[in-house]
Amino acid sequence: MGYNTSVTGRIEILPPLSWGQFKDSIFHENSDTWTDVVFDVEEVAFETDEGLMTRIQAIAVIPASEDGYKAYNIQEELQRLVNVFWPRHGFKGRLEGDGQDNGDMWRLYVNDETGAVYKVKAKIVWPEDEVDR
Repeated sequence: MGYNTSVTGRIEILPPLSWGQFKDSIFHENSDTWTDVVFDVEEVAFETDEGLMTRIQAIAVIPASEDGYKAYNIQEELQRLVNVFWPRHGFKGRLEGDGQDNGDMWRLYVNDETGAVYKVKAKIVWPEDEVDR
């Protein structure tokens, strides 16, 4: 069965990726390969002299599922994605994980200066001054 983590949040891609940049990526939701993160894809309609056209672009990186899943490699997979597009594209935002075990909470960020993906684990702190007596 395994250990499931609920992953939420989004990391914006600035500027968005064009269709040609991501259409063959394993991080596209239509890929046959499972990944812990996928692109959030948007279709934008615009008018030209030739008529109404549609532009497809990847605007963010999001969790692969709204349900809990085994996000064992999420940091490594996000780093693989960032490595392809950084520094031509920036990544702003975070993904948050909440595991099945109490206290297993973390956030993933992308360092804008280096393109490195890093994880920050939550710390649970008990206030010493508020002890029940």
